[in-house]
Amino acid sequence: MSIVLEFLSGSIQGERRFDGRQVRIGRDTQGEVVFDFQKDPAVSFNHAILEEAGGRWELRDLGSTNGTLVNGKKITRHFPADGDVVAFGLAGPQVRIHLDESSRPSAEPAGSTRILVLDLPKLKLEVLKGPAQGKEFEFDLTPGRVVKLGRERNNDVAFFDPPSPVVSRYHAELSKSGEGLFLEDAGSTDGTFLNGKKISGRAAVKNGDRIVLGNNGPEISVGLETPAPFAPHKSPVKKKPVLLYSVASGAVVVLAVLAFALFGTGETEKADGSVAASIDTGDEAAEAAGGEDFAYIERRVKELSAALHEDSSKVKPSFVSVVMEQVNHLKKDKLGIRILLEKGPVYLPDAMRALKRKKLPPELAYLAYIESKFNPTAKSPSGAVGLWQFMIPTAKDHGLKVDLNRKIDERTDPAKATVAAAEYLDFLIREKSGSAFKAIASYNTGQGSVRKASRKVEDYLTHGDYFYLSQKGLIPQETRDYVPRFLAAAILYTDPGRFGFTL
Repeated sequence: MSIVLEFLSGSIQGERRFDGRQVRIGRDTQGEVVFDFQKDPAVSFNHAILEEAGGRWELRDLGSTNGTLVNGKKITRHFPADGDVVAFGLAGPQVRIHLDESSRPSAEPAGSTRILVLDLPKLKLEVLKGPAQGKEFEFDLTPGRVVKLGRERNNDVAFFDPPSPVVSRYHAELSKSGEGLFLEDAGSTDGTFLNGKKISGRAAVKNGDRIVLGNNGPEISVGLETPAPFAPHKSPVKKKPVLLYSVASGAVVVLAVLAFALFGTGETEKADGSVAASIDTGDEAAEAAGGEDFAYIERRVKELSAALHEDSSKVKPSFVSVVMEQVNHLKKDKLGIRILLEKGPVYLPDAMRALKRKKLPPELAYLAYIESKFNPTAKSPSGAVGLWQFMIPTAKDHGLKVDLNRKIDERTDPAKATVAAAEYLDFLIREKSGSAFKAIASYNTGQGSVRKASRKVEDYLTHGDYFYLSQKGLIPQETRDYVPRFLAAAILYTDPGRFGFTL
């Protein structure tokens, strides 16, 4: 039995037919529907799944960060009807479901609804001076949205024709977080100015602000547009809806997606009897934007980054969102959490002491959990063995004895493997990567992969850090998730009570 997904918004366009029994949806490249993280930050790595069984399809949310909504209502499990509109995250991409002819209802059910989804809050940028003068750019402000400004063509707003000498390749970015819209310099040569003042760190941006890239460089005006709330008993909505489909006569359900999440809540009057559901501008919008949990995880990520001697000012909301997603992913693994909390006190102290002896951050010890779940005899399909998952050549390079013919394998000795791991991490940081995060990435993907990615960066002294390599997609997706997973394990272990677990 086939199912057709019509992509109404987001990084995927058009229609796709699926004839299998399973459709996995998220950012995982192994799935059937793969959304782009930069364009669809509300979508989780493994977000939802459609499965066919017993002659009908079932849609299940897979514990995503921002939820799955059907016709504006958040669901855990749902048997979709023909024409249902599914959103992956409150402000995420939307699809309309078209069922196979054999499973379509013979007539529309009574009380069918008409779904009206209003426009998202929008960011409008106009170039007032410099290359691209007079051009206007418009972006939907979804949670975690990042708008890149710079000289290279792959920026969202690019100044390459002709290239501006005071604009760096990747100069600055505008990002939407739970607290609002922010401007941040990306390590440019000539700085970024907001309303005539050079910024350092993140600066809040409001409607009508002026941005200048470099000294007397391109000038950009900022426009923030908020859709009007829906008030049917007063006056019609003047804005053109981005999605409107009509079925049988019935109620009208309005979902004002993030209309107030960024620019203020305000109170929405309750709709009259002709409207089935009123606009919720509170909890769901806060949840989509991250809310209290997002702010907490952002703080912890910056603290851990600083402890690992990384530049915490480079921690962007989009990176925090991935860490938050990994926290939620680890939370669902109840057995894994039990192992983390029960075996952590057994293995972490020795690992932290070994790291401190090498003058390394003790927080690197959490890698042992990510690698093996604290299993000293763990074996991977690739041949890595032990608590720290050493391959034979690397194990021998760092003092471990491995002779499988004589049944000698010190990779399975927790104490010796831990000393070797500290030696290896010291080698990665001192000789290869120059930073803890790049060392962690190298531990996952290999020294050569990170080194090769670094060589692709032209302005290495400015943009040679892990955050840049990850943001530009220069390292594999698995590795871009690996570092956030490491941070998520550290966050869960150090404050399990906040997430409902006890040590």
